[in-house]
Amino acid sequence: MSENTCSIDGCTNKPLARSWCRKHYYRWKRTGDPNKVHRYMDHREALEQYPRQQGDCLVWTGPLTKTGYGQINIDGQTILVHRFVWAQSRGSLSRDVELDHKCHNRACIRIDHLRIATRSQNTSNKAGPRADNRNSGVRNVYKAKNGWTVQIVKDGVQHYFGLHSTIEEAASVAEGMRLKLVGSFAGKG
Repeated sequence: MSENTCSIDGCTNKPLARSWCRKHYYRWKRTGDPNKVHRYMDHREALEQYPRQQGDCLVWTGPLTKTGYGQINIDGQTILVHRFVWAQSRGSLSRDVELDHKCHNRACIRIDHLRIATRSQNTSNKAGPRADNRNSGVRNVYKAKNGWTVQIVKDGVQHYFGLHSTIEEAASVAEGMRLKLVGSFAGKG
């Protein structure tokens, strides 16, 4: 073994950490042994191993998509775990049907935290402000020259709910108007 190769006998990959290459290092992180390859025999074994209780949610701790949804391989096809769990419990869904996480935790697979939603409803049920609205830190509340405005988009239509002198007043108006416009899919501010 040289300093430029993994310390595992026969491996010629470059080291990443602990003198092991990426492959051996991540095997060690997953299993505690850099030589142990652990693959699940089937999705049932993965469904027993990966979920963990975190607060009220049952969180998938296995592979995640870039956007934070759990994923699982079934018969050579990678699918979203929350959709698979729903299909096993309540019946299959067509591709155009969306599932909303009432808990706002994309990795949660607890069936009672999921509900069928339209695209608009799923989009409405967000937590916190949009990425382009960091100046207020409150969902649907934007800094204006003389105070704070409340603006909510529903079904592609912009709704304006006035100018408010304090951010607290604007936040209260935003919360009430979200509830009025989208009901239980209002999300949180």
